[in-house]
This record gives sequence, structure tokens and C-alpha cells, in this order.
Amino acid sequence: LFKMDMTLSPEMMNYLGLEEGPDFTLNQIHSKLVVIEVFNALCEECHKNAPRVNKLFNLISNDSELNSNVKMLGIAVGNNEKMADAYKSTYKVKFPTVVDPKEDINKLLGDPATPMIIMADSKGMVLFIHGGLIDDMDMMMDVIRTFVSQK
Repeated sequence: LFKMDMTLSPEMMNYLGLEEGPDFTLNQIHSKLVVIEVFNALCEECHKNAPRVNKLFNLISNDSELNSNVKMLGIAVGNNEKMADAYKSTYKVKFPTVVDPKEDINKLLGDPATPMIIMADSKGMVLFIHGGLIDDMDMMMDVIRTFVSQK
């Protein structure tokens, strides 16, 4: 499990169910499933994918079962806070994001190409990886529903 810096607003910490602290790990997030968007603010494909990831977040948020069992988190690899904030502002990202300026987290993830969606359980076990653009939203939602129903 990797640690992420706790530079989240109180609202975002509440969304993830986190207590105060200098950092956090996936197993501290209160949900059955964590959907992680790995992106870089300078990546063209990430810019194309942003509206799709936002749609995924909205679909999860508007589903009563999924809303309480699935949380989303963005990891801005190779970006500083200012770059990540500009990206979040441009695309009106509503879920928490953390920065990984030295790509320490990215290296632990196997240095994946961006954009990437990683789904992990509450113990941090990776259950599903989707690289590139989200082309099939129904498939993504089916995968999420399947993991939530199995837990």
C-alpha cells in the first residue's frame, strides 16, 4: 500500500471518510471499491477522458447503492498542486485528487501510461485496470456493479 499526502479539503476528506493526518492509504477510505483515475494534466488523452471520468463519477453518485459503496480518487502523476488544480478547474472534477509530483506512487503502480482507471478493494488489492479512454461506459458500470455485489 502506498501513502498519499493529505492535501484534501474537509469536504473531500469527508467524502472519502478520512480522519485528519499527514497522509492516508487506500485501506483508510470507507468504501467497498475505490475507482482511481491516474492522469497527467499535460496528457492529451487525459483531457479527452476527463468528461468521461466525470460522467462515471456522476453515474456512481446518482446510484444509491454505488454511492455508498464506491469512492473515486484521482492521482495526478508528475504534476504539482498548481497543475492538478488547473486541470480540476478546467474539467470541473468533483472527486478528490492527490498529486504525485515525483511519480513515487506511479512507480509503485508499475509506471502505467495515462490515462488509466484502476479499481481496488478496501484492502488496496487491484481488481481491475482499464488503460486509455473510457469507450464503453456500460462496461465500466457493469464491472463496478459486479465488484460491489461480490463484496
